[in-house]
Formats: sequence, structure tokens, C-alpha cells
Amino acid sequence: MMNKKVAFLINSLDTGGAQKILLTLYDEFIAQDLMNDIICLENKIDYKLNKSTNVILLSNKKPVRTGIFKFLSIPYFAFRLLLLVRKEKIDIIVSHLYRSNYINVLAQIFGSKHKSIIVNHMYVSFEKNKGLLGKTNLFLIRYLYAKANALVLISKKMLLDIKKHLKNHGNEIVIYNPHNKAEIEKKTLKPITEFKFKKSKYYLISVGRLIARKRVEDIIEAMSKLTNTYSNLELIILGDGPEKLKLEKLSDSLNLSTKIHFMGNVANPYKFISHSDIFILSSESEGLPNVIIEAMYCKTAVISTDCPTGPSEILNPKNNNLVKKNTSFLLGEYGILYPIADIDLLVESIKFMIDNKTIKSELEKKAYKRANDFNKEKIANDYIELIDNLSNK
Repeated sequence: MMNKKVAFLINSLDTGGAQKILLTLYDEFIAQDLMNDIICLENKIDYKLNKSTNVILLSNKKPVRTGIFKFLSIPYFAFRLLLLVRKEKIDIIVSHLYRSNYINVLAQIFGSKHKSIIVNHMYVSFEKNKGLLGKTNLFLIRYLYAKANALVLISKKMLLDIKKHLKNHGNEIVIYNPHNKAEIEKKTLKPITEFKFKKSKYYLISVGRLIARKRVEDIIEAMSKLTNTYSNLELIILGDGPEKLKLEKLSDSLNLSTKIHFMGNVANPYKFISHSDIFILSSESEGLPNVIIEAMYCKTAVISTDCPTGPSEILNPKNNNLVKKNTSFLLGEYGILYPIADIDLLVESIKFMIDNKTIKSELEKKAYKRANDFNKEKIANDYIELIDNLSNK
């Protein structure tokens, strides 16, 4: 990278998809002897880091959830970043998540000479429905994103969406999220001590934070419609969150408490996914859902909602138009897509996978090959090419 010093910027290293993506990319840069740092706005590190990982904190404060405080702290952090860039002689900063992206660009406005690459993980148009906070984000996106040297979107539909909000920017590029294939496959082989899989059972699995937009209740409702036909069917739910108690009560009310297993957060979800028969994503919105790609590496068949960005681009990239409601599920090239919140079509999707073993097996094989398009070496090279192009300007 032409001897340029590159740093990654993110709010903190608490658990989250963007944080995981940043660390995967960082590790690949280190593996290629490309020296760089991770800059965090706040002091929270939940991930286990390699000894070679160099984290610089812009403050010792813990992350706060108050939207107004986050907004008011942006100029403070931008000034701190400006001073750090000058001290460490940083040439390029690659930032993730809204607040860090704003700070990356605002530091330039304050006088920093670094070049900014901002990575957007969210579907921008959803901000329209989030009240004052959403309107604030849209204003900052229009004003600050437009000034970034490069804007990375993690899916093609996110690129089309953001172009509605940015006029004549021209520096947008799609780069998918990187995944560590070797590490995932290694972890699938680890022994499972927390749960006993039985050969006589057929397992569905859901993985993710238990929040409203993940719509995990749809999978539980689908289970209630399937257990009479498939008495050996069970569901594993990995993850924790504010919806957990509600989901447990729903499971009990449907007399499914012996068939649904709430496992909470686990250090290694891949060994659970690889031992399950079908992975299900029921979200109403995603960016580019990493967990679908991880399930493909685990050689587990995938059923997913066809939410606006992500799933169709992974599972049916040649024709990723949204599945229309009240029609049918779509048997994509690498998995099944069904309309958001359509429990009946989720039921039909699961039935199809269970009853068509040959098709399911073929999907798993093809999806495993498709997952190579998201391997960290390929994605890191895409970022390196972008950085080199910026360096030459």
C-alpha cells in the first residue's frame, strides 16, 4: 500500500457484526504485513484480540446509549482524531458505523490531512422511520458522507439506496464483508458440551441478537404449525437480547418448551450450525447478513426472509428482485427466500427442505462454493486496491 499508514476507526469493540468484520479485515491486513491500528471512540472491548492487535482509545469512557449525547460528542471525538492523526502520521482511516463515519469526515473538515474511507452497514432509507434520530442521521449522511474520499457499501442494493440521498458523489463502491473460512471450518469441528444433538431429531437453528426486527417469533409460530406433521422437529435459538423473555413465554404458550432450546450467547455458534439441518434468518431488515454466509461455510441449508438488502444478493445473486408477498417462497440458487413476516410461507419453505433431501443437499454444496466469494483474502484485496487508488490521487 505504498508505505501508507492505515488505521481502522469504530465506536468500540463490543459485540456486533461491524466490529467482527473490522477485526477480520484487520487480521488479514496484519497477515499480509500491512501495519495499521484500530482506533476506538470508547473503551469497551468484548472480543478476544490477538497479541499483535494495537488498539488506540480516543477516550476511556464506556459506550453510552443516549442518542443526544452521541450526537453532541461527535465534534469532541473529531478533534481528538485530528490530534491523533497528526501525532501518529496516519494517512488513511477506514471507519465503520454511523458515528465513526461522521467523525472520520468531520476531522478532515477540522483540518486533518488524512483520506477517509467510510463503510456503511445500514440501509439508509430506514432512517426515515426513526423520528428525530433518523432525521439527524439523514442530515449528517447527506452532508458528511458526501465529503468522504470513498464510500463503501456492503451490498449492491445498499448502493442503489444511498444514491437516493447523495447527489453526484461518485466515489461509492460495493465491497462485501470478509469472512474467515478457515477459522469457521475449524470451529465446526469442536466438540459440543452445552447441548446433546440426537440423531433421531431434525434441527432448525436461528442465530442472532433477540431484538424485535429479527422476528424470531415467526420461527416459533412456524414450529407450532409443523410439529404435528414432523414430531421430531426441534429448534435451537442462539443469542440473547430484550425479546428473550417474550419469546420464551410464546414458546410455553404454544406448548413447545420441550422442542425449543434457548441457548443464549455461545462462544462458538458454528459447531451448532454445522450440526443443524436448516438455518433460518427471519429478519425484517439486514445489511449483508454475515450469519447466512457463515451457515453456508458450515454446509447447512439456508432459509431467509427476502428483506430489502442482503439475503437475495447472497442466495440468488443473478436475479435478486424481492419475493412478492402472498405468492410463494423462492427456491434461489443457493437457498430459499420467503417474504418478511409470512409465517405460512416459512412453514412451506421448511416443509420443502425436509421433504426434498436431494435438492437440499445440492443447495448446501453449491452454497458452500458460493461462500468463497466472501472469503477474507479476496475482500482484503478489494480494500487494498481501493486504498492504493486513493493513495495515487
